[in-house]
Amino acid sequence: MTFSLEMPKQYFDTSKYVAFYGTYAMDDVADSDVTVTCEIKLGDVQSATVKEFNKDFAFDKATATKRLTTENAANLSEDNGYKRNYDPKLYNLMDSIGGKMRQNCAAITEISPEDAQALNGKSFTIKKFGAYYYDDDADATTSTTGVETKKTYPYKMPAPEGGKSFKDMMKPVETGVKDRQLLASQEQTVSAATIKAGITGEVKQSIQTGFDFNPMDEAVNDELVFNFDLDAPAALMPKGSRVVQYVTFSNPANKKEKPQTIGCTTQVGDPYVSSVMTWKGSTSMADTSKAVKGKAFDKQNNKEKAKKKESFKLTQDHAWYTTEEKKAADGVTDQYLQPCIAKLDMGKKMEATDPFFATYTVDMGVRIYANDTTKEFISLPQKTSTVEIKKPNTDLKSLYEEV
Repeated sequence: MTFSLEMPKQYFDTSKYVAFYGTYAMDDVADSDVTVTCEIKLGDVQSATVKEFNKDFAFDKATATKRLTTENAANLSEDNGYKRNYDPKLYNLMDSIGGKMRQNCAAITEISPEDAQALNGKSFTIKKFGAYYYDDDADATTSTTGVETKKTYPYKMPAPEGGKSFKDMMKPVETGVKDRQLLASQEQTVSAATIKAGITGEVKQSIQTGFDFNPMDEAVNDELVFNFDLDAPAALMPKGSRVVQYVTFSNPANKKEKPQTIGCTTQVGDPYVSSVMTWKGSTSMADTSKAVKGKAFDKQNNKEKAKKKESFKLTQDHAWYTTEEKKAADGVTDQYLQPCIAKLDMGKKMEATDPFFATYTVDMGVRIYANDTTKEFISLPQKTSTVEIKKPNTDLKSLYEEV
């Protein structure tokens, strides 16, 4: 659900707040009213908050003694799981035509392919929507001005293009069972203040390397795994930030084999927009490289992007990309643990004599971008170490205790 407020530029004051709201209902279900609000400080994409309310939501600016969301605190709901997204384009204050500006805001919810298919063709009615201006973010503040629709609007849930079902458009769920052995690890810990002045606490990056494999099925290929973790103060990487955890590995004993870089990228707060990028070539992917500086995170070193069969991929389990919110060791500071995992199908069962098993030079680092479009970043210093990549233990007797 997206909202926008467009007015002449002179009416936008970036010290003010706007609360959008919309109420809809399914036509063939009684008392199915759902109201969604999206409140934002003008021009501040990070400030947006989304709330959901049940059928008892009501608001009258003329008699209200509190802001719209506070007035309906007793009617809060989580039935549909609405929340904010972190795509800045959905929350920005932008220039429009005719000397106007537009403030955007959006609310999203996750729907499984099965549930989406059940909604296909369903009829809804948009009963009302509007926006109210507030001088500050205090609960007791009342609106100085606002607008609300006087009409209702019908809406029919569209079907996917091409006549397919939503489920048919999804990748098949991976059902194979594999063991994971992480056989090598590297880590570094630095002060947060060395990365961004004024932020307290420590930042820890760790990378574990190993394999996913099925020792009981010769038809199942082994997969090389890089498991990244970044543990940092929330102030260093607020929700909506793009985190790029990268590693470059090269075999000094095999000069003919080009270095390979994996960039495992996640958006803090949204596991569903993660990605893995793979480069193969001699161009440096360090912070100071011309291939990196002055470019958005996904526009770097396009000439050396690896072929599809040589590229690392995501797993299907969103938990490996979900931001964990916690407290630092002081029990006070908000801290985020941001994982990311990248896997490469080796195309075969690996043998102990395979030349891939060797000692590699490894460069590891992290870049944090404020959003997906910026070309500027803060970063951890690159750390170089050596890592031995070994064949996993596939001896069933040693892996599984006999019962």
